This record gives sequence, structure tokens and C-alpha cells, in this order.
Amino acid sequence: MSAKDIREESDYNEFYIVSKEDTEELLNQAADFLAEIERVLMGKDEK
Repeated sequence: MSAKDIREESDYNEFYIVSKEDTEELLNQAADFLAEIERVLMGKDEK
């Protein structure tokens, strides 16, 4: 489940509980995203 999916689900429910596994996956994706942004900003974009 993506962060977008979770946000949309929670828009229509008073409470929305996210599983630990989904949360861990989203945090890993965010860390990967931030590492890629840092790599690009530091001028190490060698793709």
C-alpha cells in the first residue's frame, strides 16, 4: 500500500489503522527516496 493509498483511505474514515508492515515499508521507501535526492543534490548523479 502506498502513502497515497493510506492518505486516501484515511480521508474517508474517522480512524484508520495502518499495519506495522505497511509502516515499515513506507519508511524504507522514504529513506530510499531521501538517499536518492541527497545523491543528486551532491552531484553524484551518474545514472
